[in-house]
Amino acid sequence: MQSAGGDGNRQRETRVILVDDDIIFARSLLRRLQRAGINAHHADGRDSALLLFVAHEPDGVIMDIGLGAVSGVDVAAELLALRPALRLVFVTGDLDETRLARAAKLGAVFPKTVEVEGLLRALGMV
Repeated sequence: MQSAGGDGNRQRETRVILVDDDIIFARSLLRRLQRAGINAHHADGRDSALLLFVAHEPDGVIMDIGLGAVSGVDVAAELLALRPALRLVFVTGDLDETRLARAAKLGAVFPKTVEVEGLLRALGMV
């Protein structure tokens, strides 16, 4: 991506990690993010999220609240401990008010039906 000034300086692509154990949803959202010009990578759980986080140094993370036996809120807290200024949003189909409230303390919470533009806006990327 060229910088706006056209002076030959290169800007780093915007990078996002999507953490979701629902593979069908993740593939769909990943494609939509990539079509929006985002360098997006998918992790299906805690361990792969931490590996991708270190390897790709993302600008933002889109996290599912429920990751099977692991809480996405707990994984998000781990990532925020590594980088407190991390931009983070949650996507979920979860309706449990307690889990939603815990997630909302760390980042914006959206239903899985959210449009990509809404996620990117919440991450400060548009």
